[in-house]
Amino acid sequence: QLETVFVKKFWQQLQPCQQSEDQLQSTLLPALQELAGAVQQQSEQLSAVAQQLLLTVVQKHKQQQQHQPELQQDDGIPASTIALLAGLCHKYRTAAASIIMSTAPFSLPGLLQRYYQQRLSELSDVIRQQQQEQEAAMEGISEDVDAMSEDAAAMQSPEGSVGAQRLRSETPIGDPLLVLGQSWAGELSGVAAAMDILGLSAASEEAYTQVINRYKRGRVYFYIGVSGSL
Repeated sequence: QLETVFVKKFWQQLQPCQQSEDQLQSTLLPALQELAGAVQQQSEQLSAVAQQLLLTVVQKHKQQQQHQPELQQDDGIPASTIALLAGLCHKYRTAAASIIMSTAPFSLPGLLQRYYQQRLSELSDVIRQQQQEQEAAMEGISEDVDAMSEDAAAMQSPEGSVGAQRLRSETPIGDPLLVLGQSWAGELSGVAAAMDILGLSAASEEAYTQVINRYKRGRVYFYIGVSGSL
């Protein structure tokens, strides 16, 4: 049922996202959460079955000890049996992740990279806007200071850099998450949480790591270009 119903529906939901960034941003999280909910439910059911089986094994072992006193009291349940039952959920998650990736009609990591790229761009835009506002505020404060001879002289002194730092501290950059909103951060956390439930946290981490690395390389190339033009 996981593959034929939930995984199939998951890929169908994401199919339109290949050509639309807006569709990707609005569809990825609910699609992941729906699939993760199904995996979580089946995993919990499997866990309950495993616990019941383990309890049955324990009870049978106790009955054997009662009817066969010659059994050593320290003869416990085989470790292999306990390990098998305890590892059922993990094996199920691993199997679920394998099914998801093996049935993919297109690249899930590619979709994740596009998703994280868009989120990073939104964050960068807000930070850039806040930095511009800070610089504008600093210019305004500098003009006010220049109108006062003593403060102007202080700003022209060797300690002028300290004065600049003071201006910057007086006009701090705000928290970009306050601008983006709690839902923005919540959606990012939701994607990461759903990927973890699906056993695909490594794919998620690789996707946003590649996005961040590309962003860093882009900034380096930008600075090199600016320096070369000076």
